[in-house]
Amino acid sequence: MKSKNIMVFGGGDLQISLVKKIRQDEYKAIVIDPDENAICKSIADHFEIVSGSDYKKTCQLVEKYKIDGIVTAATDKPLLMMARIAEKYEFSSFSKKAARLSTDKYLMKLAFKRFGIPHAKGGLFCRKDELPEFPCIIKPRDNSGSRGVIYCKDKYDYLQSIESSYEYTTKSTLLVEEYIDGPEYSVETIHYRGKSKIIQITEKITTDLPYNVELGHIQPADIPPSIQKKIEKVINKIAVALDFDNCVSHTELKIIRDNIVVIETSPRLGGDFITSHLVALSTGIDIEELLIKIILNKRFKIPRANHRSAAIKYHFFPEGKVASVQDVQLPDYVVGYEQKVKPGCRVKPIKSSLDRYGYIIVEAATRKDLFIRLNTCEELIKKSIKFVDHD
Repeated sequence: MKSKNIMVFGGGDLQISLVKKIRQDEYKAIVIDPDENAICKSIADHFEIVSGSDYKKTCQLVEKYKIDGIVTAATDKPLLMMARIAEKYEFSSFSKKAARLSTDKYLMKLAFKRFGIPHAKGGLFCRKDELPEFPCIIKPRDNSGSRGVIYCKDKYDYLQSIESSYEYTTKSTLLVEEYIDGPEYSVETIHYRGKSKIIQITEKITTDLPYNVELGHIQPADIPPSIQKKIEKVINKIAVALDFDNCVSHTELKIIRDNIVVIETSPRLGGDFITSHLVALSTGIDIEELLIKIILNKRFKIPRANHRSAAIKYHFFPEGKVASVQDVQLPDYVVGYEQKVKPGCRVKPIKSSLDRYGYIIVEAATRKDLFIRLNTCEELIKKSIKFVDHD
């Protein structure tokens, strides 16, 4: 039987798990990325350097490698291109409408409003003399990973932050929206043949304002069944409003006094190892495997979920210059670990996901055991790093 050829859009570290899964399934992974040094280059069956806007070359590669399906993970950048390719070659994937609405946060909000989906109210501001109500959040319309997302408590903050936010957008306007004060969650969902099924709900840990960068994810979220039912209804509305089908989705929302407020959504796998590691650890369901079946148009049944706990925590250190870093012996229940702090480097404030200093992934049978294990590991890591007292 002919092996299937799958084109992966993006070859960064957040696509590694997906590329490995494709090859474990004995399919061929053809990875495209504009960076000639992309980390997935060494594990792909074939690697091609392609600009994210080069539609003609992408089509040529689809035909050269006789591609059977296309996929990405944890990035919004290739979604519009993927939707065009999927339509041209009749691949099983999300639509151009889904890609267009989910890659422009302003258009997304208009769709939310039109379909009665509760969301953070917002609008477009392009001049400094147009002042919103405070407090507010300013963000690029066309980026992700908390890049350029800044909390503004007053006019001074707003005027000081505009230029920083503009560094992360290609648009002439920014999105300014009301600040929603409350716990944040993400929802991983399968949309297949007109039906939507939530696989897991994740509880988020973030930095303090003004940047609100994600520092951790805990599964499952500690929310009552009644709120889960409300989330299911909201997700079904989102699927209709944004035309999500034959795809997965990653939706971010807040819960305020038992009410759901949607922040944003996208028809792709979640980042920060949520779908590559945590979902499988906490539910036993391999959502990457299910996505591969979707893009190859293979029928499947979603397995019954297990009920375990898993988390990722990103390292958070005080500002200062690092004097020394010792090796640390971590327990067997640690599933993943990365340490980016080196002797002589200076720890600076975390303003986006790109600024984080490594992570630890832990699994356990219960949430209680999970937090005990996380605390143990975090203490071991902190003790392994010494800072210079005086510069």
